[in-house]
Amino acid sequence: MCIALTLPTIWYQTLGSPEEIYSILGGIRALWEDGTPLLGAVVFAFSLVLPTFKLGVAGVIVARGGATRRSAALLRGLHGAGRWSTLDFWVVGLFVSAVQLGVTRSETRPGIHLFMLAMVAGILATRVIDSALGPAPSAPRTPRPLPRAWAAPALGRALHLAGSLCLLAAPLPMLLSIKKGILKERAFSLLEAVREQAAGGELWLACGLAAFMAVVPVARAAVAGMAHWSSGRPAPRWVVLERELGRWCMLDVLALALVIVVVKLDDLATVSIGPGAALVVAAAALKAAYSGLLRLRSNDAGPPVDVPG
Repeated sequence: MCIALTLPTIWYQTLGSPEEIYSILGGIRALWEDGTPLLGAVVFAFSLVLPTFKLGVAGVIVARGGATRRSAALLRGLHGAGRWSTLDFWVVGLFVSAVQLGVTRSETRPGIHLFMLAMVAGILATRVIDSALGPAPSAPRTPRPLPRAWAAPALGRALHLAGSLCLLAAPLPMLLSIKKGILKERAFSLLEAVREQAAGGELWLACGLAAFMAVVPVARAAVAGMAHWSSGRPAPRWVVLERELGRWCMLDVLALALVIVVVKLDDLATVSIGPGAALVVAAAALKAAYSGLLRLRSNDAGPPVDVPG
């Protein structure tokens, strides 16, 4: 990971201007110097602080040959947030797709691919350590039944149906529209970005977008559907599988990457956000809602109660 942070990750050049090459650290510095320190701090936290801290906690646990309750809980929390460490990969992927305007060209460099490999390896490593620690100990508590409105299967089914429709529709409409001057304009959808990256030799980006933004989210939605649309209490195996797939589902990470790319592109061109971006955000929000409701229902130990009026 340390090597990936300093290697070139992206190259781009606007006609009549010198070429620019950025590493991950250089991109963070550019966000800071361009007057967007908040976004620079966000990328710095997710791309550098989070993975470094997570690997440090995992290394201490391995060196000790075991974990305390606190360190085990910390590692599990960091593992759940591990997908956010891939933020810079999606920022680069969207940026490369967006700036192909004829007067501006962009290409990836080896650093971003090595970075993504390091992030995925880190997620897998913490998953292995998490499994070796065994189930998390839980303090005894008195079960409290959910309010009737939350426990009703109809609510989870409605959220799941809406989220699935947004997810299936998101790849087709326009994601971003970029206009440079009077004549140069480019609009692309998520599906077009994947297809063009594959055709242009950016196979890592194309496969990453297709896998983590389409295949895994659809699989997660299908598993959640098996739980929400079955009669009775959700089966534990579906809840566990849905949670595991959720750790590789990166729609919410893509939504944040879109914000960063739009801010960065504002210096180069006029950017408009399309309905595809709105569908990505809606799918991520609805996914979080029905996933959280699924876990609540799976932990519910009693008959539902009426919500106080």
